[in-house]
Amino acid sequence: ENNMEDNKKEQPTGGVCMKRQLTLTNGVATIVSLVIGSGIFLSPKGVLRSTGSVGLSLIVWSLSGVMSMLGALCYVELGNTIPKSGGTYTYLLEFFGPWVAFVRIWQNFIIGGPGSTAVLGTTIATYVLYPFFAPCPAPYLA
Repeated sequence: ENNMEDNKKEQPTGGVCMKRQLTLTNGVATIVSLVIGSGIFLSPKGVLRSTGSVGLSLIVWSLSGVMSMLGALCYVELGNTIPKSGGTYTYLLEFFGPWVAFVRIWQNFIIGGPGSTAVLGTTIATYVLYPFFAPCPAPYLA
């Protein structure tokens, strides 16, 4: 009940505003969709090829899942410690100052975001074209 009273105190008195609430289910769904949505399609062949066995590749995948979970738990702790909107930018601004926060956000907009979108687009195109060229790989320029 104290949480509800705190939320009422934080909301402005006039106008429409959103309720500040993110459940465990929302958080888990977001993390799972980010991890499964990209990595699962890109790296299974490479992991299996590099490890040489199915058992060792499953161990690598499990350890990677644990590392991903630890990273998510760190973000949860940061979110509880610094209850401001802005995500990574806000955390870097609080801990390292405006220059580091700006460089990180600039890198994300100029390099990280477009690069990630390009990799996902290439992956989707490869999987969409695969049935049309099977059993051969799709041409590079297709």
